[in-house]
Amino acid sequence: MTPGQWRTSSRSQGSGGNCVKTRLGALELPQIGDSKLPDSAAVLELSSSDYRQFLLAIKQGQFTR
Repeated sequence: MTPGQWRTSSRSQGSGGNCVKTRLGALELPQIGDSKLPDSAAVLELSSSDYRQFLLAIKQGQFTR
């Protein structure tokens, strides 16, 4: 990730619907935001360890409907 630059899931297909976006914040901590909201909207900031656990949970299908 590039500090300050949002990265959106390729699954959002450019429309920004129902996807998350990620970036490195000012302290280089991973941040997660809602792709439907403006860049200035609130974000969730995680430690690097928690971010890795979050990604692993996604890959394991823990957040499927």
